[in-house]
Amino acid sequence: MRLTVQKDAGGIRICWNPVSDPCLQGYDILGADSPVSASGFSVIGQVGLTACWAGDPTQGYLLVAARGAGGEGPWGHYGR
Repeated sequence: MRLTVQKDAGGIRICWNPVSDPCLQGYDILGADSPVSASGFSVIGQVGLTACWAGDPTQGYLLVAARGAGGEGPWGHYGR
């Protein structure tokens, strides 16, 4: 997945190439103060099938995870 980050009026704007999967419901934006442990990441935003998110996170590390129907899927669980 290709990810771009741009400065936005309200903070930052993150955009990515969308996943092509019939089970896709949207994306979770996860944030953490340290990238050491996946359990340190928590959901700071959610979007539907759009491939961009804008916000002003206080966390220094961000992760975009696809969210779909039918369990954890191939995207991992990241401490949720």
